[in-house]
This record gives sequence, structure tokens and C-alpha cells, in this order.
Amino acid sequence: MNALETIPYLINAVLAICITVGAFFAVRNGRQNQLNKFQQDTNSALKQRVEVLESKVLDFEKENVIQRHIIETITSALKQKGIVITIDGDMVTIQDRSGSSTHRKRPTIPQAKKEAS
Repeated sequence: MNALETIPYLINAVLAICITVGAFFAVRNGRQNQLNKFQQDTNSALKQRVEVLESKVLDFEKENVIQRHIIETITSALKQKGIVITIDGDMVTIQDRSGSSTHRKRPTIPQAKKEAS
């Protein structure tokens, strides 16, 4: 075979190698783009979830302030009637004008159900 006959085979081999390398990089780039989009979507969903949870925390803090105010109001009203209530952790002590006191341990608070995701 002479040199002119081998040139088409060499060109064909070079083209095959170039197509293979090009396909490899195209697939790799496509996978990378898919992974980047997945990561962006995941980050966006997590940010939204954090915002919702932060909003819930603010709501719970407001509710906590309201509950504390209600407890203070009830305690103050009972104190005016001669009944003193002391809350220390789980122990509640109630004293009346006659000096008798009652000690009660508060019942445990049931666990809240986990939020369905």
C-alpha cells in the first residue's frame, strides 16, 4: 500500500478518536449541568424551608409572650384573692390565706406529632 491509500484510513481513525473524545466531554458536561441544576434546586428548597421555620419560630415566640402574660395575669388575680401560686420547674405550690399549701407536680407534656414532610 502506498501513502495515498493509507491517508483515508488515518483520517477516519483521527475522526473516530475526535468523535469519541468529543462525546466523552459532551456527556460529562451534560451530567455536570444536571448536577448543578439539582444542587441549585436543592439549595432553593432548603432556603424556603429555613424561611418557613424562621417564621414559625417568630410565631412561637409571640405565642410564648402571650402565654406568659396570661399566666402573670392569673397569678396576680389569685394573689389579690389571697392565693399565691409558685411555679418551680415541674412543681407547683399553691398557698392560701389560711397558710395551707398544696404541692403538685405538673403532668408531663405529651410530645407533639412530627410534621409530615
